[in-house]
Amino acid sequence: MAQFSHPELGGMGQWSSGMLMIGEFSNSVLKEKVQAICAELSELVAGSSSREMTKESAETRKPMEALRTVEPIQPIKPMEPMESLTPMEPLKPMQPMKPLKPFDNIQWWPSSLGTPSSAGSQNQIRYAYFPATNRLAIEQNGKVTTFDTGRHKIHGASQAQGESTTLAFDSQLGRVTLSDLTEVSTPSS
Repeated sequence: MAQFSHPELGGMGQWSSGMLMIGEFSNSVLKEKVQAICAELSELVAGSSSREMTKESAETRKPMEALRTVEPIQPIKPMEPMESLTPMEPLKPMQPMKPLKPFDNIQWWPSSLGTPSSAGSQNQIRYAYFPATNRLAIEQNGKVTTFDTGRHKIHGASQAQGESTTLAFDSQLGRVTLSDLTEVSTPSS
């Protein structure tokens, strides 16, 4: 039994009497050559005399001769000495985190709308959806505008990128934009 890894033998391979696997599995000519080489090596290792070798194994010596034409492996050059390592600067103690600034105006929508089921922001626009009253509050440039969502039950938001800053919302009825909704006035208290 033998295992090998050599490009001229089809890459990685394994040989056992009656079985051969090589990396170039579809190259039948190479398989025959590798099979012959392995068989001949096996006979040599087993100590078979040349009289015991069959006519077939005598013909298989040609692949072994092909291996003798391979250039010998060049010795590895010794490595040059490495530069000595310079010590690293010692780690500095970590500074404690500074407290976060409180959010400016956490509830930016009119309190009369209640608690939103969802709220978020896209770039410089904030939105909050209130399903109990079918209202959508939008805050842009410090101004809050309220819209009636009608039959739309909003469950997602997206904003067109590029020059347009149009918000679009997903509802059970499909996509809806602010221009599809009716602006309503809402008491600010």
